[in-house]
Amino acid sequence: MSTTPPTAQTVKQPGTGTKSLWFGRLRRWAVVLPATYLTLILAMRTPLYDAAALRPYPPDENYYKQVRGLPGLKELFIPTNDTNRLHAWLFNPRGSSTLVIVHHGNAGNVLHRLYLVSAILPCGAAVLLYDYRGYGKSTGTAKLSGLVEDGLNVYDFARTRLGFSPDHIVNFGESIGTGVACQLASMRPSAGLILQSAVGSLPRVAHARIPVLGLIPEAMFPAPHFDNVAQIKKVRVPVLMFHGTADGLVPVEHSRMIFANCSTPKQLILIPQAGHNDNPADSQDYRDALCRFLDSLGWRSGTQNQPR
Repeated sequence: MSTTPPTAQTVKQPGTGTKSLWFGRLRRWAVVLPATYLTLILAMRTPLYDAAALRPYPPDENYYKQVRGLPGLKELFIPTNDTNRLHAWLFNPRGSSTLVIVHHGNAGNVLHRLYLVSAILPCGAAVLLYDYRGYGKSTGTAKLSGLVEDGLNVYDFARTRLGFSPDHIVNFGESIGTGVACQLASMRPSAGLILQSAVGSLPRVAHARIPVLGLIPEAMFPAPHFDNVAQIKKVRVPVLMFHGTADGLVPVEHSRMIFANCSTPKQLILIPQAGHNDNPADSQDYRDALCRFLDSLGWRSGTQNQPR
């Protein structure tokens, strides 16, 4: 048998195959990771991002007919600056000069916020409940970039067409609507601000809900971020906040961060065992806190100076 030693070409150094395998994998990851990162960033700049964040419900005409029969209700269609019309309900059975504008969350429509109307009306204030573009009977397409503009149009309509004074207007935001309410409270004069299940910012929510998005810095998310932690620093009116301690969608830490940056007077009410969508607005404690806050703003809701 031949004992000729192997040539130089056939001699393998220890570990050479393993090293080649790892270098091959690293090269693949060097391509895959940047491509995935770029894909995520590009996807957030398409309608997919709005579709993931907003869930508008179409109108239910049968139920709308029942609501129209409620006392003190006036149905409105509020024009926007881009030819859309926002569907709204004004509840004012007592002819109050005080108005609470409700900026609702990302899902449903005005039909799903009647529970807030039931909580606010006993405090003596009127309620203006509206749908963003693309929600319910409002025209247009639901877009994150249109929410604040819609809120501004509704506020300006309440002042100029309904005759409510700025110092008798309170913005009430729910969930993603807290971003709209905070923006309005910093951009338009008002008497107070109420935030329920507030988001610290949309990127913070996205990072917690979808871990892979944690790869993307907040600054690279498309606007608006609805960064209430930063925005609340510009608000100079009394603030009342509600948040459920069992909120699994927007953890209570979001409200705690916002509250820490509020100017005084301010109040944060934590509701034990309540989740994101089941704050007990029908409870006496909730309504008492709401009415105390409205009364603390330096005026009483009454029939004087009844708006036109």
